Amino acid sequence: MATEGKDAAAKSRRKRDSADQFDPVQQVLRTRPGFLVRRLNQIHYALFAEECKTHNMTPVQFGILTALSLNPWLDQTSIGMELGLDRTTTADVLQRLEEKNLITRRTSPTDRRSRQSTITEEGFRAMKSLHEGMNNAQHRLLSPLTPRNREQRSTHEQKCADRVHDDGPEESVSAEHAVRRRLPAVGCCETVDVDRRK
Repeated sequence: MATEGKDAAAKSRRKRDSADQFDPVQQVLRTRPGFLVRRLNQIHYALFAEECKTHNMTPVQFGILTALSLNPWLDQTSIGMELGLDRTTTADVLQRLEEKNLITRRTSPTDRRSRQSTITEEGFRAMKSLHEGMNNAQHRLLSPLTPRNREQRSTHEQKCADRVHDDGPEESVSAEHAVRRRLPAVGCCETVDVDRRK
């Protein structure tokens, strides 16, 4: 009888220990690159909002301003391709930036169906005032890494992004091959989960 009781207790303990050891977030989700990339994006979005809260600006908006500061008079399609945004999101963000007088838009001189955008002086001032906050957000995001780890991270992420870009779905790649400029990674190339704030 005592032996049966000990066996049952041991079996119960093993079962409890097994349940305690399985943590789906730690053992499953945290091994998936997509989950980690999305989680880091969420954290970056929160850090950016915290560091730049007085400017009513999102990483997507800052990214578009950066792209336009490097390549004035880009059309809407090219802007979307540079930042990995769909057409509707790009149009919405451009409208918000124009309403804030941070960009100006015009009809393309070579294609009346296309609209081009460029950054305004007010847009440059906004970027300058946000620069420190944006850098702080990125520094905080990468703070757990050593300088060598940060350099390796950048290299590995760029390699993955380039490879997926080159080998991705045909409809995405064929459209994106039309514009293959490479912008420096200074706040303009975040992959973002766009929310209603855009």
